[in-house]
Amino acid sequence: MSGDVIRQLIDGTFPDPDGGAALSVPVRSVVIADTLDGDEQDLVASLALGTRLALVSDPSTHEVLGARVARALSGVVALDQL
Repeated sequence: MSGDVIRQLIDGTFPDPDGGAALSVPVRSVVIADTLDGDEQDLVASLALGTRLALVSDPSTHEVLGARVARALSGVVALDQL
């Protein structure tokens, strides 16, 4: 999927191929990069989500990525881990 299509979906301007209203997704941002390690705080801050977030992950995902994200965001937002 090209970056233009992703941007149109996020902006709510992607034309419905069946002729209906423009399609959209409840996503504010998509970042594709080799690594986002160290960028967590800036990425979350750019979304203006407020000062309280919930971090939701299964045990495997938490071990691989969730714990790192939780550490990166601690002290910046009140983080509920479910």
